[in-house]
Amino acid sequence: MNYKHVAAVLTDSTEEKLFYHGSGHSNSSVLAGATKIQSDPVPVRGVKIDNLVGERNGKGIIKLDLESHEYDALLGGKDTLKNKDVIYIIEINPSLLNKKGESLYSVFGLMSSYGYIGRGIDDDFNIYPESYVFGKKTMNYIFARSSCWEYLL
Repeated sequence: MNYKHVAAVLTDSTEEKLFYHGSGHSNSSVLAGATKIQSDPVPVRGVKIDNLVGERNGKGIIKLDLESHEYDALLGGKDTLKNKDVIYIIEINPSLLNKKGESLYSVFGLMSSYGYIGRGIDDDFNIYPESYVFGKKTMNYIFARSSCWEYLL
């Protein structure tokens, strides 16, 4: 398996960000602006998806669970979205996105603008119809190009 561990936060810029450990589940960590913060801020460098993917062949899977910062991270991956054949699995919490002034539809709209089709996947690995949105429920969504869906289904 080929993976890379990076001590950074995925975002749309390479600027330093303030990072906090949240009070949610055991591995909950958040950027500034979150509620229920339990730690002092730790400065970390921002990293774009485009910088992480770089010159790789562009095939693979990217899993995002960023506690409402998925949209920002995807904005830092526009070249990857446009030019690479990557499958994205994104956990989306609509209520957290709404607190930032974004929505589930923001993520779907961005992905759609790059030719990606999104489908919900539940805890039993049932894949739901194209663009079926679950509203307020936190859920994983798979985004792939139509050519990828042919072998995913």
